Amino acid sequence: MDPDGSKQILMFLLMLFLAGLLATWEYALKALQDGRLHQQENDERVLVIKRIFEAPKGIFETLLFGKLVLWIGATVLGTLFLMQYAYRGWVTVTLAALGLLFLFVFFAKSVPEVLGKKYAAAISLFFSNTIIAAKYLFTPFMRFFEMPGRLFGKLLGYEEAERAGNGLTEKEFIDMVASGQEDEEIAQVEKSMLHNVFEFADMVVKDVMTPRPDITALEKNTSFEDLMNVVKEEQFSRIPVYDGIIDNILGVVHIKDLIFLSPEEKVNFSPEKHVRQTIFVPETKKISELFMTMKKEKIHMAIVLDEYGGTAGLVTMEDLIEEIMGDIQDEHDSEEPLVQVLDDDLIEINAVMRIEELNDYLHTDLQFEEADTVGGLVFSLLDRVPVEGDKVEIAGLELTVWTMDGHRIEKVRIRRLKSTDDDQSPKQDDGENGNGSEEGHRDVFPGEEEQSPSGMTDARVVACLQTEPRKL
Repeated sequence: MDPDGSKQILMFLLMLFLAGLLATWEYALKALQDGRLHQQENDERVLVIKRIFEAPKGIFETLLFGKLVLWIGATVLGTLFLMQYAYRGWVTVTLAALGLLFLFVFFAKSVPEVLGKKYAAAISLFFSNTIIAAKYLFTPFMRFFEMPGRLFGKLLGYEEAERAGNGLTEKEFIDMVASGQEDEEIAQVEKSMLHNVFEFADMVVKDVMTPRPDITALEKNTSFEDLMNVVKEEQFSRIPVYDGIIDNILGVVHIKDLIFLSPEEKVNFSPEKHVRQTIFVPETKKISELFMTMKKEKIHMAIVLDEYGGTAGLVTMEDLIEEIMGDIQDEHDSEEPLVQVLDDDLIEINAVMRIEELNDYLHTDLQFEEADTVGGLVFSLLDRVPVEGDKVEIAGLELTVWTMDGHRIEKVRIRRLKSTDDDQSPKQDDGENGNGSEEGHRDVFPGEEEQSPSGMTDARVVACLQTEPRKL
């Protein structure tokens, strides 16, 4: 081997080493946590690392650029060496190329990852100033080679989006959470909570309130005995009190205020004398704003008003917390789920279930601006007061009114229909055909195995649909 060949080998090994060193720094910085540095606050290197974490994007872009340059350089040198000294047919070249690939993966990926994660603090502190120097070294070259990409991004309007904020967008953060969950770094419960945080900021009171028909309230002249009967039956600790009609709510009575009433006070009892002031909010108020208001005022129940000033519903602090934490079940809560899988090919849902929740369960995309709940959807499609047995079809789903509570839909049964076209328009049925199923006229729910006409057998779907209900 001539001197040129030896130089090529040395340059190849040097580039491979430097690429591995940059990769080690990258893994170390990503694995580093501020808690590991608290014991060395006076160390100047700690201050350097903290400055790095104030704007980590530039550092990681620089390290990535440096690795790419070194990998490309090492690949070129390795290829030239093989062409000059190892060409003995395609078999030899292929084996040599596989050897190079192994060296890259081992020395520029596997070893740096292990060292960087295991000795994150030590490596970051030891090379802190060198990392900063590498940033200043590679940044001018990186900016130069990025110019074509920036021009292309400018044509697509990316530059304006970048100037609007350097942090992660909501979608980027959600994608990062999903990636972490796949790597088992984020538990399913934590993933759900992180998603709920973003949804929380966009939701309004109407989305989470208990609607007016479901409110348990007391007239201001209710006797103590009647009040206690309501408490025993409903198991509520706070109950609204109204004057004449529920649109005139005076406040909220708290049961703990009534525990030590004397016999005489119980005889002359009037809820009006014991009401606590509450707050009244419009349906369109952001629940994030309401949460801060209720926390500040130390109020646990708010009355929701419609556009005409009438009572539309109520919302509690527990309702708001559940939007992030999930359902909070206590000893008084009903265990009946919003969605139940029935014997064969049907699911039965509570009509108060929100349309977007049904979309999540069935992986559908129902869009209906005139209603928020499934019961409201059926009511709107029928355009009249429903009766048990009424059916409507929309987006390939057949919805049957199963049970009624007065004029309100209580339960709805759903099956997916086979469709020969993409027609999403709703259809109606007066229910004369009863509730029997038509064989061959159904399609499986998402993820269900087509083993038999009545086979809703996929355990994953069953588990999904039996999820505990959320309070509405």
